[in-house]
Amino acid sequence: MEGYDTVLVNSLYAYPSYTRRFGALEPSTNTHQIPAKWQSAMGSGPQAGSIIGALLNGYIIQRFGYRPAFTLGVVLMAAFAFVSFFGMSVELQTARQILCGIPWGIFATIGPAYAPEVCPLPLRVYLMVYTNMCFATGQFVAAGVSQSFIHRTDDWAWRIPFAIQWIWIPFLIVACIFMPESPWYLVRQGKLVKAEGTIKSLMA
Repeated sequence: MEGYDTVLVNSLYAYPSYTRRFGALEPSTNTHQIPAKWQSAMGSGPQAGSIIGALLNGYIIQRFGYRPAFTLGVVLMAAFAFVSFFGMSVELQTARQILCGIPWGIFATIGPAYAPEVCPLPLRVYLMVYTNMCFATGQFVAAGVSQSFIHRTDDWAWRIPFAIQWIWIPFLIVACIFMPESPWYLVRQGKLVKAEGTIKSLMA
């Protein structure tokens, strides 16, 4: 989702419908453009949010575990998508980018930490590579979606690509329900019986 969103927002700067809604008229070309200061804010905002999310994630995992941290990221991602879908000002779009950076920071740090703790040693390298491949897959999907809607002239040209993010939410919620808690976390919490049960289920 992070790879999808980062590419999508940068692509929207070239959407006529998006620039008409959120940009300013450029007299020299008689076209609407997103002001440079807002492009910069929307471009750097997610990184600021990601730093916050990454720092929060360390505390959340240590206190509550990987499953609650992942669930929180999914809930925040679904909620903040409403801001981009319904936001009708460039200020709201920028705020949404900053807010979405928080769950992105959670996802970016939870994958590399969680995967080695639940995956058998011979398969760890493949799972670690897969977590990185997910970012590239999201970027690839965003490129296709951007190309598909660029010729629309109404607000749905940019709203539909944002709404597509909700497609993944039900699948991620199912993943939250069935994902096992890290046995390393359970051992650190003194929950040895649960840790043993998790290891048995992972090795089954």
